[in-house]
Amino acid sequence: MLMHEKISQDIIREKIRKTRKLLNYTEILSKSREVEKNFYKLSELKNIKFLLIYMAGTKEVQTIKIINTCLKKNIKIYLPVVDPLKSRIFFYRVSDIGSELEKGPFGIYQPKVYEQNLLKNKNEIDLIVVPGLAFNEKGGRIGSGKGFYDKFLATVPSCKSIIALAFEYQIVDEIIFHNHDIPVHKIVTEKRIIFCRED
Repeated sequence: MLMHEKISQDIIREKIRKTRKLLNYTEILSKSREVEKNFYKLSELKNIKFLLIYMAGTKEVQTIKIINTCLKKNIKIYLPVVDPLKSRIFFYRVSDIGSELEKGPFGIYQPKVYEQNLLKNKNEIDLIVVPGLAFNEKGGRIGSGKGFYDKFLATVPSCKSIIALAFEYQIVDEIIFHNHDIPVHKIVTEKRIIFCRED
């Protein structure tokens, strides 16, 4: 990565983080409800059996209601577990987020690690919902900078549906793509669904 590219990514991260700090929890919940409504409009949710999603931080689009709704529909839910030593994430199935989660290394709730719940067959994945700090309308994504999701997404080329949940302020004009970057296919915000590719 060229130095000016890294600086520009860092500038975007700093700008988004500053805006994020200004959001109060009531506003986050209100906007998250609108994102949720648009999420349920996705054609990808028809006949879905396996969903990879994440537990949101306090300033992100809240995902807990989506997770619980999908569990009630008997969709198999897998959530990420962070392994900071390997700089990777691994996904584990959960059936009850009230009893099967614990705080992870970055303060985000994640599944308790039981080997029998580890995602083993990645070809079964119907849909991956990814977090991020910033996105552009072409599907470019800027994460936290640790590369956890970039490494994971590179291992699941068979998954045809990668969706991002975001607030409108997280949509930026330009994100520099690199060869290892995997774009998201759609972005769901509180105002719209952004189609990032031609189906």
